[in-house]
Amino acid sequence: MIRWLAVVMLLLLALGGGCAYVLAQPKLAAQYLPSVAERLLDALDPPSAAAEPLAFSVKPGETGADIAGRLAEVGAIGDPRVFRYLLSFYGPETGLRAGEYRIDPTGGTRSVVQQLLGGGSDRLVSVTVPEGLRGEEVAALLEQAGVASKAEFLRLVFSGASPLPALPPNAAGSLEGYLYPETYNVPPNYGAEAMLRFMLETFRDKAWPELQRAAAVGLTPAQALVLASIVEREAAVAAERSVLAGVFHNRLRLTMPLAADPTVQYVLVPPGSATPPAEGYWKRDLTFQDLRIASPYNTYVTAGLPPSPIANPGLGAIRGVVEPTASDYLYFVARPDRSHALAVTFEEHLANVRRYQQ
Repeated sequence: MIRWLAVVMLLLLALGGGCAYVLAQPKLAAQYLPSVAERLLDALDPPSAAAEPLAFSVKPGETGADIAGRLAEVGAIGDPRVFRYLLSFYGPETGLRAGEYRIDPTGGTRSVVQQLLGGGSDRLVSVTVPEGLRGEEVAALLEQAGVASKAEFLRLVFSGASPLPALPPNAAGSLEGYLYPETYNVPPNYGAEAMLRFMLETFRDKAWPELQRAAAVGLTPAQALVLASIVEREAAVAAERSVLAGVFHNRLRLTMPLAADPTVQYVLVPPGSATPPAEGYWKRDLTFQDLRIASPYNTYVTAGLPPSPIANPGLGAIRGVVEPTASDYLYFVARPDRSHALAVTFEEHLANVRRYQQ
């Protein structure tokens, strides 16, 4: 307390007249705070406990106080109060951008703040994971970006273990469905374990709260995630997600087969396969034999939902499932532009098939 009173007094002396007004507005203070005051803050800032560069994640929605507390916990800064003031002094109005950073804590708190504002001491790799990919496709994308080994990432995803107790493996014993689609900014060679944890934490923070609303539509969070993965693969047009989700809800209520092609495509390539067949992980033209394959994932021959997600859905598909569009539609067929023609009766559906797929 005495040390901080000394800092305030020295800052007041350094600023002179109007100091209270200036100190209350960090952006204005940035124009007038003399370098001697900065040096005083540096001198009074306790040293960090960490002696080597370390990776640090800024999570979506975190406040400066949240970030300061976690930085202090890992030993990157000595006093969270110094960090919070310097962040308001140097930082943008919106705070720090969510993402992964690699920081060198040996230069003091002011250096840490500047590194975080500048993107970290190392170059960051920006990798975008689109909605609706299988775990194998995510792994290949991460390896291509130079972020993580495909083989190691696949091993972790399909190992039957989760680094986050709040997100246990799905019914198939994998983390399929939890690999949240997002743009991630991470250091090069970030590593499979760190990348997986980052994706799971993002899923927990963004998607898990939405899935808790699934009870309103008669599903558990796990079931809603499975259905969202199907909707994500079916709805090429984002605006149709809640509409197609409503169709699937109608089928489930009437105990009709979901008859979703993506579930058959998923089972044709065993989960965890590092190398896809020639037609890729999602076979485009399914044969009659494909549609008859015996599997709990084949929703043409097995009623109800598959045991686990078939892909990794985004927030739009998840919200479509927990907020489906109410209708009497039971059928849909893709048009050439990848939108869907909907039908209430099977006869209407056959007419749409003849019109758009023959």
